[in-house]
Amino acid sequence: MLTNVLEATPNDVEVLIDLAQLLEGVDPHKSLTLYENACDLIKTSEDGLQIDPPAAILNNIGALHMTLENYERAKEYFEAAEAKLQEDLEGDLSDSKLSSYVITMRYNLARCLEHLCLFEDAEVLYKGILREQENYTDCYLRFGCLARDRGQIYESSVWFKEAMSVGKEGSVINVYSLSCRLSSMAGHLPACVIDNGTGYTKLGYAGNCEPQFIIPSAIAVKDKIASSNAAALRWNTSTG
Repeated sequence: MLTNVLEATPNDVEVLIDLAQLLEGVDPHKSLTLYENACDLIKTSEDGLQIDPPAAILNNIGALHMTLENYERAKEYFEAAEAKLQEDLEGDLSDSKLSSYVITMRYNLARCLEHLCLFEDAEVLYKGILREQENYTDCYLRFGCLARDRGQIYESSVWFKEAMSVGKEGSVINVYSLSCRLSSMAGHLPACVIDNGTGYTKLGYAGNCEPQFIIPSAIAVKDKIASSNAAALRWNTSTG
């Protein structure tokens, strides 16, 4: 249905964003194209006023680049997303939703840095996230996976146990599975595979390797464009 609407109104930002969200996990190439088209429309309003794309969309473009293994491009977008979000936060420091987005973007950037073999930089970001949100289970999982990859089995198991102590039920299952696999590597007991049938569990085996998307508000984007156009109109009227 959205595809038909888009064919009729190809410059509808709201439709572009909604369809891009739907295709993130199904057709990342198409989703990326739709997000980029939306950004092009957002950047220049009807009155030629420059508008920055929302941080959530920049994050999702970065996540799609990461999915497509374009890690350098992903890094650029994650950094741009956080910079834009910090700018937005200056105007509303009490917005808890925006603050949570910062954590998501930093986590995505850290995962991207791992892919670029910048492991120390990634660990710095993970530590920073845990200082702000100590129950962010994915960071414990990543520390455990990094230690495992260095052959530090005991340290890895400590991180996974820490994740188990702070994680939710689904995460605990994932951590238990990882811990059993580590014990198997060390020759302690047979590997145990637990799968509750959810995609998140399967991701948990690798310590949640996928980037995290943010749901952008297409309506908010349109409102921002409209308000910018109105501001430009008022300025033109007052200076005419």
